Amino acid sequence: MLSIQTINIVWSQKRDPNKTITLQLQEEAPTLVAQTEKASNLSSQIKKSLESTLRSLGSFTEKLDEQLELSDPEKKVRIEALYSDLTSNLQIPFWDPETLLSLFAPFSPSSPISTQTSPSLLDQHQEKSRNLEGNVTSAHLKDSLGSAHIIKQSVPSLIDSNIILIDVRESAEMEVSKIPGAINVEQFGKRFKNTSSLKGKTIITYCTVGYRSGLYAKDLLSLGLKVYNLRGGVLGWAHISGPFTPGLSLTPDCLTQKVHVYSPEWNLLPAGYSAVW
Repeated sequence: MLSIQTINIVWSQKRDPNKTITLQLQEEAPTLVAQTEKASNLSSQIKKSLESTLRSLGSFTEKLDEQLELSDPEKKVRIEALYSDLTSNLQIPFWDPETLLSLFAPFSPSSPISTQTSPSLLDQHQEKSRNLEGNVTSAHLKDSLGSAHIIKQSVPSLIDSNIILIDVRESAEMEVSKIPGAINVEQFGKRFKNTSSLKGKTIITYCTVGYRSGLYAKDLLSLGLKVYNLRGGVLGWAHISGPFTPGLSLTPDCLTQKVHVYSPEWNLLPAGYSAVW
């Protein structure tokens, strides 16, 4: 049964259409006010978010500018500090990139595919390689335009067949380049299906700087395997003129100076290497 109040409202609406609109507005007013306040709050949040993003972008830009001004020795120090900070809680043994480099058979560069390489740069690089006691002659050259060169030459290989190099990075990163002879996590799982097949093997994991590979190394250590994490990852490897091969192929026939550094803020590559992200 309708109440008198309801009847009066209906009657009033029939008699005065304008009042109907007024009553509707009165009824909807709280909702409209709430929506307005919500929109205002949302606008304020968006504004704060944009301001925060701009501040972060400014800080990020300053960081990149600072990195560009760093010398190669300063970059190397920063990489070592990053590795220590990122892996300090993992408690895993590390493998020095210099020691790994000494396990590669010596190799000599032949002719680069690109003809734009400066002879003076080649001489400088070969002299630098000789300073490494002839362990490896890196052919990562860069011309005045900064373009990356693919060097057609014999690819270095590990002397010790008991060393297993595992690149834990994403496929897109490995497709740019990897340390010669390295396999990815999937290839490792297919090749070694149980721990007994790894008896006498030494596993060395790596990523960009060492954090992701450190996590993976910790998992392998829990299986009782002999595992080490490459200190400084591909960044540390580049700083000792370590060679890189392009793509996922297990039998590459050339070297490259391109290195995937994950993101711009991790670009601490030394001169002579080309960063990709």
